[in-house]
Amino acid sequence: VVLFAALAGATILASGGAFAQNLLAPPSGNWTGFYIGGQADLLATKSLEESDPTLTGPTLLGDMGGGIGAFAGYDYQFYDWLVGGIGAEYNIDSTELQFGGSNYGASKWDAAVKARVGTPIAPNVLAYGSLGYEWGHFDYSDRPSLAGADNAAFTTGGVQFGIGVDAMLTQNIMGRLEATYTHYDSHTTTPMGVVSTPSMIAVKAGLGFRFD
Repeated sequence: VVLFAALAGATILASGGAFAQNLLAPPSGNWTGFYIGGQADLLATKSLEESDPTLTGPTLLGDMGGGIGAFAGYDYQFYDWLVGGIGAEYNIDSTELQFGGSNYGASKWDAAVKARVGTPIAPNVLAYGSLGYEWGHFDYSDRPSLAGADNAAFTTGGVQFGIGVDAMLTQNIMGRLEATYTHYDSHTTTPMGVVSTPSMIAVKAGLGFRFD
């Protein structure tokens, strides 16, 4: 029994050591595979408001904020110079829509699916562009002009454009820096008839794990 336990312990230590050695190994330069990670976001949220009786004509609301989220995806390296992939992300947002020092609403969360195409600019660095569709959830229910409206909190979608860089820090650990822009579809809050057209710029810094 003692001998069996010793052998089992040695096997676990050896496999753990091999995993740690592989985790810290230099990047291989191969971008094919699945990945998953987390990120922090810097957000600039805008919303064009029309037909709001508390505002004089069409008014652009906005403010800076932040968020945290997660991302995942799969890449395939077709050639030395071409990598294609698909991905998805989900972020919890903390940003308000301000005008004249008053809060007219907030972005609560966003989620997106996207395709991307990139090229390695170094053995361990991938530069890419992305195109996708993003859903955003906004809550305008605290606005006095929308008090009592059933759909002052709403989810709308729009096209997302992005550029970014992935850098393999080790064979499995990846850093990411990405910027995206999303222009959402307009939403009409009934029965007040206030039309809101949000948009969002996000700068995201993330850390991920890429599977071999």
